[in-house]
Amino acid sequence: MGGNLITKEGYEELNEKLYRMQSVDRREVIAEIARAREGGNLDENHEYMHAQQAQEKLESNISNLVSFMENCQIIDVANSALGDRVEFGSTVTIRNLDTEAVAKWQLVGATEFDVKQGRISYKSPIGVAMMGKKPGEDFEVVTPRGDQYWEVEKIH
Repeated sequence: MGGNLITKEGYEELNEKLYRMQSVDRREVIAEIARAREGGNLDENHEYMHAQQAQEKLESNISNLVSFMENCQIIDVANSALGDRVEFGSTVTIRNLDTEAVAKWQLVGATEFDVKQGRISYKSPIGVAMMGKKPGEDFEVVTPRGDQYWEVEKIH
């Protein structure tokens, strides 16, 4: 799977973040620049230079986010059919074949992962390794600490 896959919910969250950056954050930075200008000599005004750097960083972040969002493929996982193979949006229960540890993950976009919420990126090593597998199939995950062997137990 290529491109920037993202769930519908993840895209909506990014859209809210972009709106906040373009409206609230931009106004705050502009106000900070205006306050700093009142400090006099702009060549030696550290507050002004700091505010300008903050504005440059914000505009760069906005530009990067807009570019990312323009290249997203939105997947509505709520309306997708439950497949017999692991795919983007799948919630999967897997078992480590060495330790018998069990984990349950949903495969989401790279900007949406939240380990505490059980959401990992489909581009992560474990996400890539389990993509396309069926329940009962094993897969290997290459990690810096050594290879791990897992089995897909269930696709929810």
